[in-house]
Amino acid sequence: MALVSILLVLGYIIGSVPTGWLIARALGIYDIQKVGSGNCGATNVARICGMQWFLVVFFLDALKAYIFLWFSASLLLNQQVIFFLALALLIGNTCSVFLGFTGGKGVATAIGLLFFLHPILTFFLIVSWLVVVLLTKTVGIASTVMMILLPIFSFFNGCSIAFLLFSVIVAGRIIWLHRKNILQFLHS
Repeated sequence: MALVSILLVLGYIIGSVPTGWLIARALGIYDIQKVGSGNCGATNVARICGMQWFLVVFFLDALKAYIFLWFSASLLLNQQVIFFLALALLIGNTCSVFLGFTGGKGVATAIGLLFFLHPILTFFLIVSWLVVVLLTKTVGIASTVMMILLPIFSFFNGCSIAFLLFSVIVAGRIIWLHRKNILQFLHS
C-alpha cells in the first residue's frame, strides 16, 4: 500500500511537469499561459512558438506518461492500480502543482497512457483525431471527438468494465477542459 501511495504522488508530480511551459520558456516566452489561448499545451505552444514545437511537446507529454506506466507495471501492480496511476498523471497534467493548479488539457498525456494500456485502440483514436483535424481544422474539436469515441471504441472492443469506466473518466475530464472550444465551434 505504501508503494502505491508513493507511485500515486510520483505520477501526479510527473504529470505536473509543465512540458509546454518549459519549452516555451526555453524559447524566450516568459509565460505561455499569458499569450495565445492561455494554455500551456502543445497547441498553444505551436501557435506561439511554431508548429514543430507541437510535436515536441505532444511527444514528451505522451512519453512521460507511457514510461511512468511502463515502470509501474514492471513492479507487477494490478491493472486497477495502473488505472489510478494513469489518472494521477492526467490530473497532474491538467492541475499542475508547478503552475498554481492549472495546466494543459490532458490530450497528449491521455494518448501516452492509452497507448500503454491499449495500443490498438489508441491507434484508431489517433486516426479519428487526424480525420477530424483535416475536416474541421480545429485541434480542440478533434480532441473532443476523439474523447467521445474513446468509451465507444472501448465498449465495442470488448474492454473490461474497469477499462470502460476508466475511459469514461478520462474522456469526461478532457471534454470538460475543451468546453470553451466546443462553444466557440458551435457559435462559429
